[in-house]
Order: sequence, then structure tokens, then C-alpha cells
Amino acid sequence: LFGGRGQYNADVKIFEIGDSPDPESDGTLIATAEEKSYACDRNKTFRLLFDKPALLKADKWYAAHVMIVSPSGASTDAGSSGQAQVAGQDKVVFKFKNSKKANNGTDVGSGQIPELLY
Repeated sequence: LFGGRGQYNADVKIFEIGDSPDPESDGTLIATAEEKSYACDRNKTFRLLFDKPALLKADKWYAAHVMIVSPSGASTDAGSSGQAQVAGQDKVVFKFKNSKKANNGTDVGSGQIPELLY
């Protein structure tokens, strides 16, 4: 996650959306990391991990939701130049789309999640 201005607490959730990204359902909650503390310098990121790995299946859609819960109203850095599709070194392909869960101007192009660890 991005930080850049001190200490943060964040909630991270993964929802399974289903076989199709449209229309986006509310989804089923499959993984959480609640009230995780982190800090990082400006223009740096922090690898926030789930307590247990989340099993993501091929050909399914998921929504990752990040909420900075404290300090209240905190500003963070954000990434830019996001991509709609990325292939890992092992040829696993990840596709991204804007989510209805986004409520702060983040989208595929810019946001709080700079990488996925798999």
C-alpha cells in the first residue's frame, strides 16, 4: 500500500465477484486484514499481508478494497499509470477494471494497491 505521511491503520478486503465483471455484484468476502498498522516514506510502498493467504481461482473476478481507517481523514500517496492487464513472470495474467467499491477517485489508472503478491 502507499503511505508517505506517517503511520496508518488500514483494513484490506478481497471479495469474489464471480465469473463476469459486469454487472459487479457486492461479492462474497473471502479474505481480510483488519486494522493493520504500517508506515512508509514518501513515494514508497508497504507490503501489507493477509493473516492467511487468499485462494484466488482462475477465470474469476475479485475486488480488492482498501480503507485507511486511521488517522481519520489521512492523506496518502497514490500510484499512477495503472494497467488494465498485467502478466506475471510465470505467464499468469491479471485483468483489472474500475470497481463500484471505489469511493475516493481511485480506479485502474491510479490508486492504493501498487502490486499483488502471489
